[in-house]
Amino acid sequence: MSSCSTDNIREASFSKRLCKHQWVVNTYVDNSINQVLDVPDVIYQFSEDGVLTKTYSNGETHTASWSFSEDAGYLTMGNNTFRVNTLTSKVLSLSYGEIDIFYIPAD
Repeated sequence: MSSCSTDNIREASFSKRLCKHQWVVNTYVDNSINQVLDVPDVIYQFSEDGVLTKTYSNGETHTASWSFSEDAGYLTMGNNTFRVNTLTSKVLSLSYGEIDIFYIPAD
């Protein structure tokens, strides 16, 4: 008899939410200088196979891998690992050092 751990259930739930939408950055905050910064318009699409596709406003695309940590407390996108603060169907909030990034669904 086998069972899923709570971490596996959380990761599966987070993966489903993450892959359900295309995401755009709504707010990018650099807490070290206490400012909200402008960022380029990029659509982030997370696929269930672990591929992240970033589409820029000029139509250019870049791909990278993505994955959650075992407890889904961290999200790795390419070479960067972010702490997951919130992941709902309406907002994705990540932290990287003193940077807070808030994504909302693009669709």
